[in-house]
Amino acid sequence: MATRPFLNADGIRKFVHANYINPAKKSGKRSVSMRVGDIAKEIAVNHAPVTGMPRIIQAINANCFKENYGVTVKIVDEPPSGFGSTVVFLFQW
Repeated sequence: MATRPFLNADGIRKFVHANYINPAKKSGKRSVSMRVGDIAKEIAVNHAPVTGMPRIIQAINANCFKENYGVTVKIVDEPPSGFGSTVVFLFQW
C-alpha cells in the first residue's frame, strides 16, 4: 500500500492556491471563501490528513502566502478560540 504525501505549511499553501484560488481566478471571480474543515477534508483525499486545524490556519494566514500568491486573506467567521474547523477564510485578488 502506497503512503500519501504529508503536506507541510508550504504544501498547504500550494494546495489552497491550486485547488481554490487559481480555479476561481480562471473562472473570472474576484474572490473565493473556504471553510478550514473543508480544506482539511480535501487535503486528506490526496494527501495524508492534516492533524489540527491550527496548522492550516497558520499556513494560510502567513504573510508569505499573501505575498507569494498576490491575495488578501481575511477571516470572515471564526469560533471564540480562533482555531477550529469552522474558521472561514475569504481570499481576494
